[in-house]
Amino acid sequence: MKLRIPGSRLLWVLVTLFLLLLIATPLIWSWSATREWQRVKAAIEAEGETFDLQKLLPPPPPDDDNFCAIPALKDIAQGKGGWTLSQASAFASAITLPRWDESTTLRNDGPLEGTACDLNA
Repeated sequence: MKLRIPGSRLLWVLVTLFLLLLIATPLIWSWSATREWQRVKAAIEAEGETFDLQKLLPPPPPDDDNFCAIPALKDIAQGKGGWTLSQASAFASAITLPRWDESTTLRNDGPLEGTACDLNA
């Protein structure tokens, strides 16, 4: 004889329904949000707007006004050539900056010592 606990089947049904609801809710929200986004995107594009970033960017400046047009930077700006990661790492590690600690103080003993400075200029 098998011992049955009253309501155990009801408990399993409720747990199963809860888990289905837990899984289905985000799926339904995602589906609904995707449909709404497609509708809004189509309406905005029908007004002549674009979501293409390349079309939104301004044209590059002429070489006379472009600092990155110098030979040293031109390849980097165009995404060609450039340094490997090890070369960039070696260059960055070769740069030494002065150490700053708590005992370092700023001094003003230059030619402008004691002169007023107009910060609103």
